[in-house]
Amino acid sequence: FNSKTISDWIALTINSKEPVKLADHLPLLVKSGAVRMVDVSGSPVKDDNNTTTGAVFVFSDRTEEYRMQSELKESEARWQFALEGAGDGVWDWDVTSGRVYYSDQWKTMLGYLPDEINNDFQEWKVRVHPDDLSRALQDIDDHVKGDTPVYINEHRLRCKDGSYKWILDRGKIVKYDAQGNPIRIIGIHSDITHRKE
Repeated sequence: FNSKTISDWIALTINSKEPVKLADHLPLLVKSGAVRMVDVSGSPVKDDNNTTTGAVFVFSDRTEEYRMQSELKESEARWQFALEGAGDGVWDWDVTSGRVYYSDQWKTMLGYLPDEINNDFQEWKVRVHPDDLSRALQDIDDHVKGDTPVYINEHRLRCKDGSYKWILDRGKIVKYDAQGNPIRIIGIHSDITHRKE
């Protein structure tokens, strides 16, 4: 950053009635020559008459946090690439909200375009063959209750053209809340129609 940036921060902070966030992910060159990633916030300083007399700036070093976030994104990208490269669809279910991320491969396996299926648990549920639905839901429930270490089920899913494909669906709880309730389940589904016919 430069003197204009600092002048802008001072003006913004002094004219503010409360603390303000000024920058995220700001690269800062430190004395050692290393670059640290910082967040910057400012707060006006007031005297007893509530007149602004100055400003205080806080530089929060977030380098490790940003590094871990970047590594996590890279790891998730590798994981998804490996699974989808094998032809499997990926799903990621936020149990508390009912939202499910379905990968493009998951959708195209059933003949849909990526924007034709919403991120909702019901999108899967309405496509499961009626004869297979109760067993699939029971297997999910068994895993959520802790009766099984993983969720595994074979069921038929309705494709866009009305036909059905046999799917091997596998998943595992990867995150719990403070009370031990599952809040995130990640899984894959594989087309096994060729084995069933």
